[in-house]
Amino acid sequence: MCRKFFVAQNLFKTEQTPHTLAARPGVPQAHPLVLSCARLYQLPGEEDEPDDAGPTTIRLPPVLSLHATWGGWAALTARGVFTWGANRYGELGLGTTEPLVDHPRRVDVSGVTEVFTAPDTLLLRTTTGWLASGNNFMGQLGISPSGVTDLATTPTPVAHSGSVRHWHMEWNSTFAWTNQGLMACGWNTDGQCGVGSTSNVSTLTPVALPDNVKGRVDRVLCSAMSTIMFSGRRCFVCGKNGNRQLGLDDTAPFKVTVPVELPFPVDNAIIHSNTTAFRTGTTVRLCGANAAKLPGPVSRVVLDVFSVSIRTMEGRWMQRNEWQWVDAGVRRDALEEMEPGQQVMWVPGEGLPVLE
Repeated sequence: MCRKFFVAQNLFKTEQTPHTLAARPGVPQAHPLVLSCARLYQLPGEEDEPDDAGPTTIRLPPVLSLHATWGGWAALTARGVFTWGANRYGELGLGTTEPLVDHPRRVDVSGVTEVFTAPDTLLLRTTTGWLASGNNFMGQLGISPSGVTDLATTPTPVAHSGSVRHWHMEWNSTFAWTNQGLMACGWNTDGQCGVGSTSNVSTLTPVALPDNVKGRVDRVLCSAMSTIMFSGRRCFVCGKNGNRQLGLDDTAPFKVTVPVELPFPVDNAIIHSNTTAFRTGTTVRLCGANAAKLPGPVSRVVLDVFSVSIRTMEGRWMQRNEWQWVDAGVRRDALEEMEPGQQVMWVPGEGLPVLE
């Protein structure tokens, strides 16, 4: 088998927030793509007729890497970058907001060495820095010096991006790993960028971390209003804290604009709406709107907007009501179809934050 064989799956099927192609106007049913020995093939989708069961070759120069956006594709080839698919915000970098581009078109940028994609965003690395196209309503592309405020339909220089080696873009906030440390821009009305303010940030700005941590952040986790940053087992939090979801004591403000280190080590965490779950070894702490003491050791935690579901070490699913933990109920839509004595166990739906 060729070494360069892999399957590229559209992000609609892997994002934490569930999405369907039908929910985005003008976007067809997703088709998995297969890249084999620098040749790209499109596999039939679930809606295709049986006669169309074979793969279709997508005519492109030799493909070096393939990247998926929300309903779109970007291929780095031996002759430049080609994009196609959903383009509502101009994220394909083709100079248009034509909602659907039905065949690969070349992006007018030379010397691209790396491609990064995120929801409604295309980032291209060149020898002088990064270029961005797509949704910039919150300043999340970091291109404000160019004068572009809303949509960038052509790749536009990202200020201060010359040393950016990695990106994390989520909930209209952007974090960039640079030689100077972690930087951020975008949606910041609750202080979630960690730059010391509650105004949206339109250019990459240093995150106000301690000096001994700035260049040592391993990963970033975002919700719409809060951010968690990891440096080994050290954990720093900022953003909305109105329900005490950041895990800080009662003296902490409702909006934390500068990252604060938690007083306990953290191995992993999940955050959804106003609830956070932190895991330290085998101990899980729930903080925020759905905070509660767990009934014992758990193997899995699932957060929804108004509920918390847990799986005990014995495999028993439980949910928290207003007063106590109770067994998760049988799916109501399955009750009528159940045979006498048959039991259907409810399992939390896909697309929700899961801590294991």
